[in-house]
Amino acid sequence: MTLLRAGIQGVFHIAAALALAQAACSKPAPAPRDKPDIDPTDTETAECTGVTFTDSDGVETDLTEAFTDGTHTTLSTNGTVSVCPGDWFVRLTTTANVVIEGDHETTTILSGGDNDTVLTVTGGRLTVAGVRIDRGRARGSGNAAKGGGILCDGGARVTVTESSLTNNNAFDGGAIYATNGCVVSATDVVFSNNSAGDDGGTLCSYFDGGIELSRVTIEGGTSRDGGAIFVYEGELNIEDSVISGNRASMIGGAIMSYGSQMTVSDTTFSDNQAEVGGAILNVGDATLDNVRFTGNVAEDGGAVFAYSSATTTGTQCSFTTNTPDDVAVGTSAYTFGGTVDFLCDGQGCAWDPAGR
Repeated sequence: MTLLRAGIQGVFHIAAALALAQAACSKPAPAPRDKPDIDPTDTETAECTGVTFTDSDGVETDLTEAFTDGTHTTLSTNGTVSVCPGDWFVRLTTTANVVIEGDHETTTILSGGDNDTVLTVTGGRLTVAGVRIDRGRARGSGNAAKGGGILCDGGARVTVTESSLTNNNAFDGGAIYATNGCVVSATDVVFSNNSAGDDGGTLCSYFDGGIELSRVTIEGGTSRDGGAIFVYEGELNIEDSVISGNRASMIGGAIMSYGSQMTVSDTTFSDNQAEVGGAILNVGDATLDNVRFTGNVAEDGGAVFAYSSATTTGTQCSFTTNTPDDVAVGTSAYTFGGTVDFLCDGQGCAWDPAGR
């Protein structure tokens, strides 16, 4: 009886298994998934590999080959250059309103190959974002020897944001040279290890040019005069920046300003060095507001040297361990220490402790 019950149960189990198998086989097969709709020309879904110029009418021109072999290229119509990540060899001139957009300064490199100026601007407005301009070297004579990274002439305007300029070299203006009314603006930009044989290791402006800097870092610039910046008969405005470790073999370790209007606010000058004017040499009108001078070195004017024809006004400025003094006017040297308001001109310097 027991064996018969067991046999019947076994038959029921086998029958149930067969029914489940038949049910499974009768289910429709799952529908295949749709393949992703990928457009190989869509930069959001495809790998970005080239360089394209799109003019204001939407017409595209492929610049990949020109940016690969360093062909001299001129853009004379308004438009945008889209540059994919890569190390590009660039010799580009713009005469219209042109925007250059890179992926990021760490991935998109516009290089002069230690051979030529990278970007030359002779008209219109050039806007540059998200790139590193590296190893530009200006050669030749006249303007051809100026502006290793960017040369701006003839009333044009250059705006650089969220980028860096490194290892550029020229006779004047290692990274950027602006002349004849050109105005250069830089925001959220790092300038590093640029050099010039004469004026402005990093930036140089001549003859009614202008330089506007906000939230920038300038470090490691070298030249004869104006290790970081040289301005001649123009305007210089700096805010919320750090200018450190620049060297001039003669005057103005960080800045040399001649016959110019200079305004600097909320900025730190540290460890700059020159024979005269460790951080700033001023032969014009300068207004300094909440500027910190630390560890700058010179034979005269460790932080600031103001010629007797100059006027230098400081509000809430602090001076720490500048050598051999803080400010010099002609043969007169002054050590303020701490935070002061001061005025230096042809009569010398007068100051009061800030908050007095």
